[in-house]
Amino acid sequence: MTFFVFGYPYLEWAHFSIAERDARVPDWNERRGAKVNMTNEMMPDETEATEARTSAERALLALRALEVTGDNMEVVGSILVDVKKRLKGLEERLKEITAPIRAAEKSARELFRPAIAALEESEGILKRKIGDAQRAIVEANRRAMEQTQQALALGDSRGAALAASSLAPSAPPAGVATREVITFTITDPDAVPRYLCSPDERKIRAVITACGTKEPISGVTFGTETQVSVRTK
Repeated sequence: MTFFVFGYPYLEWAHFSIAERDARVPDWNERRGAKVNMTNEMMPDETEATEARTSAERALLALRALEVTGDNMEVVGSILVDVKKRLKGLEERLKEITAPIRAAEKSARELFRPAIAALEESEGILKRKIGDAQRAIVEANRRAMEQTQQALALGDSRGAALAASSLAPSAPPAGVATREVITFTITDPDAVPRYLCSPDERKIRAVITACGTKEPISGVTFGTETQVSVRTK
């Protein structure tokens, strides 16, 4: 199955330079922003997927009711191997279909990555600067209001008017919204209350891997389960 990009096989298209793509597809610049339509040639055959689904679901219904005993263990094992083979086959088929699409996506992401990174950094800079300016305006207005109230309490109407005149609009610019959120920084992890901490399962597993059950872990109970692996070759 061949994946085509604007009429060219993907492997051929992927090696074209931008200039070569522009020469072959004059409206490439416009198409860069257009949604690419999936053609039937790119998609798996529907009958193939339907047959795989029907077969798998029928097997699943039967296996849900299957009771495994010592008498049928060998047969069930062969069924498990067959199921694993079918699963690997479908996964390989899916990879065969999606690999060219993923490659095209990776190529596109690499092309646009520098511009996206620059715009993301620009967004962050502007958000931070608007937030800083907003906080500065709010703080300046707070001080101006305090000075106004103090002047009024002293009967100094001129001073009150002068202080009030320094009040500045605090609304964010059009299309921008701001809100105050509470932030925190953990300065002493050992002092954080226990109810705000979570056991680290990876560290527990590391201790069990190294020591087995010989080293007890407070608050942890050991158990065992039988894990089954399947070899298809």
